[in-house]
Amino acid sequence: MTMKTDIRKQKKIEREFNREMLRSSIVSVFLTALKEKKDRDSYSFADLARDMKTSKSVVSRWFYGTPNWTLNTVSDLCEVLGLELEVKAKDRSTGEIYTDHGLEKQTQDVGNRYNASYRRMAVNRRASLQKVTTFHEDRVA
Repeated sequence: MTMKTDIRKQKKIEREFNREMLRSSIVSVFLTALKEKKDRDSYSFADLARDMKTSKSVVSRWFYGTPNWTLNTVSDLCEVLGLELEVKAKDRSTGEIYTDHGLEKQTQDVGNRYNASYRRMAVNRRASLQKVTTFHEDRVA
């Protein structure tokens, strides 16, 4: 393999990893909301399925499989669960936060804490990504 091919494969693995991390975060938000609703109101997957006008098996697959939800599904989940979803994006290199209203203001202290936190997260992320890369390489070999 050439170095160019290795770089392309690495980027593909990193993109897949990032997608899975985002998917996992979104599913976790809704699972947390469901757990709270279950504890408070005895709300179940069957109730969610009824409110979403789908089957309980579909709802189970959403949360225990690998969902590839559309934005419409995410919006419908928010509506049914009475949630307002806030969307923010952090620039990985600067820590700047982008919202639907523009660039979010940060104090210098928050920026410094973010950069230190980001460096720790980046190290952990690289270690996780290296494990995924090694796993993929082992499967191919």
